[in-house]
Amino acid sequence: IWGFGPWFITYLIYWPCLTALFMLLGRRNAKSRIKITLVAVGMTFLFGILSSVIDCGMYIGFNRYYFKNLPLYYVRGLSFYITQIACNAVLFFSVFLLLADRLGMIKKRMNLDKK
Repeated sequence: IWGFGPWFITYLIYWPCLTALFMLLGRRNAKSRIKITLVAVGMTFLFGILSSVIDCGMYIGFNRYYFKNLPLYYVRGLSFYITQIACNAVLFFSVFLLLADRLGMIKKRMNLDKK
């Protein structure tokens, strides 16, 4: 429906990095709500920067005006980034560990059914 846009490039970079990071946290048995929430907030912050870097380059171009316009482009989306960070902080702090436990239970059931 939406076609190809700068968000496609952003997602190709961001989602594999996010997946790898949370896989590493899972292997280290990170169960601290604070730690997981801080990682999620940090990655959300980096998503805002990454999307601004790519969007600015795609719309304005990677030319001599790029670094002049990049801060303006980031500030333009700041209200959205702040809202996104706040929502992710609340959701990760309140729901993430519960969902991870439920998914772990489902995984155990599926493994028992296969044996």
